[in-house]
Amino acid sequence: MFVPAFGGPVGRLESFQHFLPLSLACFCVWLMLAQAAVAASVPVDGALSDGDAAHPPVRIGMPLESPPYIYENPSDGLDVQVIRGVFDWAYIKVVFVHAPLVRLPLLLDNGLVDGFISFSHVSTLADGGRHYHQTRPYSYWRNAVIARSGEMNISVSDWTDGIDTLRIGTFPGADQVLNGEGGVDRRMLSQAMVIDNSQRAARLLARGRIDIYVGDYWSLGHFYQSMKAATGHPLRVLYRYEPTPHWLIFDREELARTFDTALSAFECSGAQEALFDQYRPRTSLAQD
Repeated sequence: MFVPAFGGPVGRLESFQHFLPLSLACFCVWLMLAQAAVAASVPVDGALSDGDAAHPPVRIGMPLESPPYIYENPSDGLDVQVIRGVFDWAYIKVVFVHAPLVRLPLLLDNGLVDGFISFSHVSTLADGGRHYHQTRPYSYWRNAVIARSGEMNISVSDWTDGIDTLRIGTFPGADQVLNGEGGVDRRMLSQAMVIDNSQRAARLLARGRIDIYVGDYWSLGHFYQSMKAATGHPLRVLYRYEPTPHWLIFDREELARTFDTALSAFECSGAQEALFDQYRPRTSLAQD
């Protein structure tokens, strides 16, 4: 029987000493992964190849480019690397198919992908009679209220007092996702400037065209770090919202189960946190 080797995908146990530093929880997760692979008829002794007709690669529908989470041509980014890394634990090859977010469920319904990324809970998806299976969250949006430090020097303690006079930018649909937290209610969000991507939001903040941005601060920081040298003004996080999950949606329950079990092993190994550290923005994101 094959069991996962320490620090990597499923493989042969070469020495008992590999298990000495491991927690019992990690060992149990790895055993579950091997059992799940067998149950799903996934080989645990070698990676799948493109030409393996019995076990073809899993096709994942992926939204269009949204750095640093998603890049196209070639597929890369935090979400891509996490998903690929998780499937590596189950020795399943994964292929990414990029399309607009709203089209991803249609790709699954038409058999063009085996699963897709969703930023909405499965209960909100119109399944047309199909029964979708949702995985555990594998990553998150990290939304926040963000200001550029500098002339105004907006602080956490006083920014809400003058919010009606501030120029606020938000991501599309923020008024439906975020409400009543951080001093920003739905009315304020609905009246804010809608900014279609984080690169433009970073540019507007850097040029002083907006005072506040409400959105994902990892994505904003990714673009702003190249502009900070020119402006000399670091970003300041005034309020952090609860992280918003990224899920995978499958139409086959066994794929969702296999992914969840492999995700537990991936988390336990420290590989997921290492990727998060790699993509965490390097620009200053001070918070009082």
